[in-house]
Amino acid sequence: MRSAVSSATGSSIDAAHAAVARAREQLGSDEPVVAALCFFGADHDATAIAEVLRKNVANAAIIGCSTDGEIADGLAVDSVTVMLIASRSVRARAIAIESLGQNSFAAGHAAAGELAANDARALILLPDGLTGNGTAIIRGAQDVLGRGFVIGGGTAGDRGRFVKTVQICGERVYSDALVALMFYGPPSLEVGFGVMSGWQPIGVAKVITAASGNVVREIEGKSALEFYQTFLGDRASQLPAIGVEYPFALVDESGRVGQSGAAGDNEYLLLRAPMSVNHATGSISFAGEIPQGAKVKMTRAKSEAVVDASREAARRTLQHLSGAPDAVMFFSCMARRVVLGRRTSREIEAAREVFGQSVPMVGFYTYGEIANCGDVSPMCRFHNETATFLALREG
Repeated sequence: MRSAVSSATGSSIDAAHAAVARAREQLGSDEPVVAALCFFGADHDATAIAEVLRKNVANAAIIGCSTDGEIADGLAVDSVTVMLIASRSVRARAIAIESLGQNSFAAGHAAAGELAANDARALILLPDGLTGNGTAIIRGAQDVLGRGFVIGGGTAGDRGRFVKTVQICGERVYSDALVALMFYGPPSLEVGFGVMSGWQPIGVAKVITAASGNVVREIEGKSALEFYQTFLGDRASQLPAIGVEYPFALVDESGRVGQSGAAGDNEYLLLRAPMSVNHATGSISFAGEIPQGAKVKMTRAKSEAVVDASREAARRTLQHLSGAPDAVMFFSCMARRVVLGRRTSREIEAAREVFGQSVPMVGFYTYGEIANCGDVSPMCRFHNETATFLALREG
């Protein structure tokens, strides 16, 4: 297996042509291109990009989406970024499931059911980041593939506007859809995965006493908004924007995955970032489900810890492989961009220090990350504020 990544800016057509041409040149291989992943700024013409991809890699499985920032050599904004994967023994198929918002579980189930096969090795999911329920999508896919199957990806973004995201599958453009790509291959096709956030729990755990889906109404009898106001003081007026810096961590069996943290004995914890506040009811909507009865803590992180977490997630990914990966996909959270600011490229550099500067790596900043985690019986979960990787190596 060989892969290549290229990123270009300019008009949608010119940038797409340039990115694909450079990636093809870098491949330098007569192996057939089996898959193309394309991530692009929200202002680009997705239809034009899809047409360029169809004309240039017609026989490949093609997926892509709009983002909150693209990842290639570093952070790119408003670019068209492409990864091409070529192999004679690995194949890929892509599918799109529409009307995601109507039933996210059914969408995940349908995508996995269509793509499942005995030689399936890894699934990439790119759901609409505004209409889908990431946790339900994963449950649907796992209902077909099993809890231990390796699934990676991230929800599409629109540069923090939260208005509309788009996805590409083949030559078509979608919104409110789940786009999925499955890799198939022999047992020698190795798949690595790793996750880490860098946020640390603080304070005493509190019980969610009223919640439904991703909406938390009460925490130990007080409104969710009151809980944040007690912790943040005057800064609570900046919710939900400031909430990306102080997400909840699920600290009981609903969130614990048995994976030691990078800087001590803290277990890896699922994070949930606030997305909107209902001031009339005091409820807060989060970027992922929080079960009623779950225990949560507030968290916070320094930029150095966020960068270190990306490095640790990359290191964990390598533990699943027998050597350097042939292709790496990096799905990181838009909240990490907010916290890191001008240092955002540093977390990309930290990952490259682990994987090697010559290893092709592509990805984007998401509205929610999809990745397997855990040392014992690892399974896919829906993450917020987290650096996640999926890597392929053909042995």
